[in-house]
Parts: sequence; structure tokens; C-alpha cells
Amino acid sequence: MTNDGIKGLFLGSSQGNLQPLALGASTTEASFSVNGNSAVNPVIAAQAAILKLPDTQPALAIGTAISSVFYWDNGRPFYLQGWGICKTGVSANLTLKLYQVPASVVAAGLAAGSVAGCNLIATSTARAVNSTTQKFLFQAEMQWDSVSGLLHGQFTDQISNLLDAWAAATAVTTATLADNELNFLLSATLSSGNAANAVTLMEFAPMTV
Repeated sequence: MTNDGIKGLFLGSSQGNLQPLALGASTTEASFSVNGNSAVNPVIAAQAAILKLPDTQPALAIGTAISSVFYWDNGRPFYLQGWGICKTGVSANLTLKLYQVPASVVAAGLAAGSVAGCNLIATSTARAVNSTTQKFLFQAEMQWDSVSGLLHGQFTDQISNLLDAWAAATAVTTATLADNELNFLLSATLSSGNAANAVTLMEFAPMTV
């Protein structure tokens, strides 16, 4: 692998950390974001919070013309988990969605709040969070094959104490056969607007299974 390990995204104040999603009066779907900076040159804008698995582009084995397989190939499972809290000032339903983000979209830069060009994998049931604060958890177990480019998996979620049973994720065929296509994004939607509405993703992280 070209990275020391598998890295996640976490809530924080420094550049590149997760930020609270202040939805306010909006009932439009919005992806979670990481913050940029405004105090240094160059100024870096906030961006969509894309979780990227380490790119393990194979290298030629020493002394041969044989390329090793991708780390994630042959169905090696990996696990995605996002959790946090939702606060509302009105009766509203929260819906969470998980997307695969093509490498081309990552390279172009995806604006904070956007899901443009991303492939929907999984959608939670809309659950009531009525003028209160509730916790949420979103989990997915995925497998990818660099020969076919197919990404399959299953997911579950919990909002407050209401649980969606494990169900099949929507299959995606990656745009290329490289594992830099293994990028993921979570979004949130509230069905009613209020100035107090905010959804905070505390952590979005992967691990091998």
C-alpha cells in the first residue's frame, strides 16, 4: 500500500476536518464538508467530506514485468462507519445517504454540500427528529473487484433508537479499474426547516474487515 494506514475524517477546527452541517431553513440534501482556511495564502475553500481509501496502484515486481494485484481486489471487504448527532428546532425527518465518488470528481474538486457526479449506494429510512437532539449511525460493508470494476455491499443505519436492518447496497461499476475510485461521501436531508437545524458528523472512517 502507498499509505501508512487507512485514515478517517473527524470533527475539528483545523483545515481538512469535518464541520457541523448547519441546514437551517433548507430542506435540500447536502453533503457533509471539511473546512478549508482563510488565514493563509493560498486561501483554501471548504470541500465535500470525501473519505478516500488508500490508492494502492500496483507496481512491477522487482526483476519482473508482473504487476501485483490491487490491495482491495479479489473481494477484500472493507467497512465504512459514520456517526454523529442531529439537532432540530422543528418536527422533521432526517435522511442519510451514502455515495461512491468517482476519481474524476475527486480530481475536479467537489464543493462543500454537493453530491454532483456521485453514485448513490445507500439511503436510510427517513426518521423523526422532532425539536430535539438525536444520535445517528451509518454503517456499510463493501467489496470491490478491479477486474470487473463492480462495487457491491450491504448497509445498515440507526437514527435515535430506530434501526434499518442490513440491506443490499446499490451496485456501482467504477469508471476505471483503479482503486483510487474507492471514495465515499455521506449526506443529510431534513424534511422541515428551522434556524436551529444542524447535523454534525463526528467521524467518518473505514477499516478492513
